[in-house]
Amino acid sequence: MRFIPGHDRLRSLPMLTALVLCTGMVVAAAMQSATTPTTVAVVDLEVIYEKLDQHRAAEAKLNAMVDTLSEEGKRREADLKVVRIELESFEKGSQAFVDMQRKVEDAVGRLAAFEEFAQLKAQRESERLVKETYDEIKRTCSAIAKDRGIQLVLLDDATPQFAPEDRRPMMQQISARRSLFVDPALDITPLVVERMNREFAARGAGGSASP
Repeated sequence: MRFIPGHDRLRSLPMLTALVLCTGMVVAAAMQSATTPTTVAVVDLEVIYEKLDQHRAAEAKLNAMVDTLSEEGKRREADLKVVRIELESFEKGSQAFVDMQRKVEDAVGRLAAFEEFAQLKAQRESERLVKETYDEIKRTCSAIAKDRGIQLVLLDDATPQFAPEDRRPMMQQISARRSLFVDPALDITPLVVERMNREFAARGAGGSASP
């Protein structure tokens, strides 16, 4: 065993003490991290969408667009009806009849194309508005979580009843659920709705949403 002079041992003592302290701090931090519980909250997404002024306004905007497209479709149907009636006034096989028949076929094709366009446009606009609201919900949940020291916000799918119109087998509906029980005290749905409605009202009045 190699002999360490006394003065060398004295010099190494502070380093040993620092090492022990650092090790102790790391262990203590790890224990604290392991024992500190994660603060969890839940939201009912269906209720949020139902009570949001922003979502109701988006639905009204979508309905107005659908009504406009529907009126345009009716106008095109009326035009088609006119050319069909006009077609009947010509003698079959005549050049005028053939020319008018082409007009009818063109009108039918344009109407079909418009109906497909209108359906696709309404679907895409609906999806865009739902996604836009969903992004706002996520942002609001994040802000509330930071304010209240919440680390995790989950969707509460234990509360909603099974929808009668859902034609999937019952076991499949049950398997799609992730929560069996949620303590109502964890629910921040009212906070999310209140904050989003307040910010939406502020934007409508020319203000800006609070962070």
